[in-house]
Amino acid sequence: MDILEEIPFEKWPYLQEKLLVNWPRNFAGYHALEKSRQHPELRDSFQFKVYCPYGDVDNGLPDATYLAQLKPTDIQRVGETWFGDYANSYTYFSNLVTFSYGLYSRSSDELLAWVFTNEQDLIRHLYCEKNHRKKGYGEYLLKYIINDQLRQGKDLCCFVSGSNEPSLRLFKKHGFQVVDDFHYATVKYAQEC
Repeated sequence: MDILEEIPFEKWPYLQEKLLVNWPRNFAGYHALEKSRQHPELRDSFQFKVYCPYGDVDNGLPDATYLAQLKPTDIQRVGETWFGDYANSYTYFSNLVTFSYGLYSRSSDELLAWVFTNEQDLIRHLYCEKNHRKKGYGEYLLKYIINDQLRQGKDLCCFVSGSNEPSLRLFKKHGFQVVDDFHYATVKYAQEC
């Protein structure tokens, strides 16, 4: 089954209602639908069609959120969540910021959850702030990055901590399989070698 399915013309008014929620950001989409509804000859001439994932207009961003590349001001917070604020985490994530997605609150611009692809093009660092868990934010980001990687013709691979059972379940739910174990080691020298 193809993921994108055409939305029938009679469902366009409902889609327009959904687009009003984030006004004026959705101005263009709303009016493209409106013009096509009012002028069928124009719609036919341009062969204008509307598609949604699985044909479900409600299959989109979680309510009151928006998706964007992480803001440089959020890198410090991301680093604090990684291995207990590893010494080089700020530099590491700053270098990867263009390969990130953040889910933000539309009302406060607060960063709710994020995900990266790392220097090996692996899906990494999927994280949801504790007070925003169990709302589907992590799953939404995972679906988004999976689809983004697939659109680019990339293979999918990720790192998940073996002790992170909720994350393992989420990745397995979306077709990932455990193929190997990986261990990190941090070495601190007492003196120069």
